Amino acid sequence: MSDSATPQARALSAAGAVIAGGMGSRMGDGPPKAERLLGGSSLGSRAVGTLERALGGAPILYSMGVRMHKPRDVPSAATALADSDNDMGPLSGLVSCLASARDRVDLLVMIPCDMPLLHPALLRALLDRASLDCVLTINEPSDERVSPFPSVWPTSLSERVSEMYSAGERSPRAAIAALNHTALSRHDLLCDPEVELVDPNLEGLEDIDSSDALGAFRDRAPKVRVMTGERLTVHTAWSLGDLAEALGITKPKDTVWVINGRPATFQPALPLFERDSISVL
Repeated sequence: MSDSATPQARALSAAGAVIAGGMGSRMGDGPPKAERLLGGSSLGSRAVGTLERALGGAPILYSMGVRMHKPRDVPSAATALADSDNDMGPLSGLVSCLASARDRVDLLVMIPCDMPLLHPALLRALLDRASLDCVLTINEPSDERVSPFPSVWPTSLSERVSEMYSAGERSPRAAIAALNHTALSRHDLLCDPEVELVDPNLEGLEDIDSSDALGAFRDRAPKVRVMTGERLTVHTAWSLGDLAEALGITKPKDTVWVINGRPATFQPALPLFERDSISVL
């Protein structure tokens, strides 16, 4: 790993971006991939919530194909952007997000909409190692190729990436290869104690590339610990709405929710993550 990936990014400003894409032709008939549901919430909403948990109050961008609509359950605070043209490829979305963020923040944390097990801890670990000198990404465990997402991009690269796109480049992987970049290994990621605790097998890097894969993910909801009164139980739930339903809570908006020690306003699509601790008061 190069020196450019040493921890230093906490002093730098960052925003998040979801590359939601277009129709997702490999998903078969039905709505666009970002609008597909896991539990009671959309993949697009979960991706935005993952960035919100990882980045706190940082701005969140939501890039989608020009004929797409932001799913209804995506938080209104997420700024919707149309991809840079009709191509609807991920590099088009990346170009739009970098252009939008370049005058506001130093770094942009990019994730796709189809990694529902991606844990905020992994994104924080990436951001801890990011710098203004290079794109920071991850080696795919299967073949050690650079994976374009999740990744952290200096927004100063906006013009360079736009020029590459205008010249005909359409592959995020090829764009990264042409830029100064650092790719972390599985070992690098698991050196972070929080990542090792919440995702020791790095399942969060698995994506959904077909309707069958989406079906398989439905049975892989995160395990969360729930304290009701003095009783501790373990449940699986993709979102706070799913958990409220599992607990039989009929008026969840009138219930006091505390997630990992912090009060939370009930939102049905609010995502939950592996090893979350929820108190119901």
